[in-house]
Amino acid sequence: MVLDGNQLSGQLSPAIGQLQYITKLSMSMNSISGGLPTELGSLQYLEFLDLQINRLNGSIPAAFCNLSRLLHLDLSQNNLCGSIFSGISSLVNLLTLDLSSNSFVGPIPREIGQLENLKLLILGQNGFTGTIPEEIGNLKWLEVLQLSVCKFTGLKGSIPKELSNCKKITLINLSFNELTGSIPEQLAELDAIVAFSVEKNKLSGNIPDCIRNWTNARSISLDQNFFTGPLPLLPLPHLLSFSAESNLLSGSVPAKLCEDNSLRSLILHDNNLTGSIEETFKGCKNLTELNLQDNRLHGEIPGYLAELPLVTLELSLNNFTGMLSESLWDSSTLLQISISNNQITGQIPHSIGRLSSLERLQIDNNYLQGPIPPSVGALRNLTILSLHGNGLSGNMPVELFNCRNIATLDLSSNNLSGHIPRAISNLIMLNSLSLSYNHLSSVIPAEICVGFENEVHPDSEFVQHKGLLDLSYNRLIADESYNH
Repeated sequence: MVLDGNQLSGQLSPAIGQLQYITKLSMSMNSISGGLPTELGSLQYLEFLDLQINRLNGSIPAAFCNLSRLLHLDLSQNNLCGSIFSGISSLVNLLTLDLSSNSFVGPIPREIGQLENLKLLILGQNGFTGTIPEEIGNLKWLEVLQLSVCKFTGLKGSIPKELSNCKKITLINLSFNELTGSIPEQLAELDAIVAFSVEKNKLSGNIPDCIRNWTNARSISLDQNFFTGPLPLLPLPHLLSFSAESNLLSGSVPAKLCEDNSLRSLILHDNNLTGSIEETFKGCKNLTELNLQDNRLHGEIPGYLAELPLVTLELSLNNFTGMLSESLWDSSTLLQISISNNQITGQIPHSIGRLSSLERLQIDNNYLQGPIPPSVGALRNLTILSLHGNGLSGNMPVELFNCRNIATLDLSSNNLSGHIPRAISNLIMLNSLSLSYNHLSSVIPAEICVGFENEVHPDSEFVQHKGLLDLSYNRLIADESYNH
């Protein structure tokens, strides 16, 4: 019986137990409420039970231990609570067990290790406590292990080395828990792994060399832990995404990091990485996202980055020096650039206008001097331009106001002079304008208010507020003609 995706409501009737010979019961994506009737446990021929995405509550009846022929059990995305029923080990033929996104509590029962045919074990987004049972290592056919986001206290203890016995596993997600210790070297044996995530735990030690054996890996996420030591080489031919943000990694980024992989996304911000990147990413021919902000990197920002298919380049909060390369603006793909809080000197190059696809540009708190080049007016897709905390001088170029999509414009704390052009009325999406701490003079144009009459730019995910206007600490005067 398949009744998925209807508008069924109310409770499951105990009369459901009269369907003695039913083998499949699927009623997912409805609005069924109430508890699971004990009578479900009498359906001894049932092989497939899917009640995901309903409003069921209460606990799983102990009678479920009678469903010995069950192959698939999915009760995810309900309001079920209590502990996993003690007779779970009776479901010896079970291939799929998904209890995720409920309110189950207590320990994950060790008896789960007796479900020797299990392929998918998905228990995330519950309130489980205790440790990950080492008996999970008995599940020789396991392909997916998802234990992420155990609410309240989260799973504690270490990652069991016995997981190395699950040779067919392709996905491990243990993120958002309280796990400690290191990643066991024994996991090197998991050469079928495709995705591995342990983000937001309390893991420590070096990133182990064992990941070099995961030749089928496409995604590795180690974010927000306490990993130390150097970043390893990643000779993984299928690797697309590697992230280890907010750790304690040190040393330089390996010069041949992309030599033997297909890396598209590299996220390493908030670490203690040092050294130069002048040669590091030359081989990264597939890299679209590079985030190295808040490290201790130094040297010049290399122009060859424009030759990569980068969409996002985040280099803020480092120690980069030198001038901005003319060739950096030759990219045909870059949408977002942040180079704030470095020690960049010189002028903004006129070649900036060639980067016509750019949507966000942040070069705050550096040592830039000279004028804002008129060529900035060619950046017609720009929604955020932030250049505050530099030594920029001269007038605000009228061409800037050709960038009609700008929602946030911050030129504060510079040495800009002259008047605010009335062409600012072109910025009809403007909702955040800061020109404070400059040497601007003359009348504040009434046109400055035009943009603030509109909604926030719908495509700008970076706008945090609406209605900021700061013109303080200039030499501006009011237009008295509007007082009459």
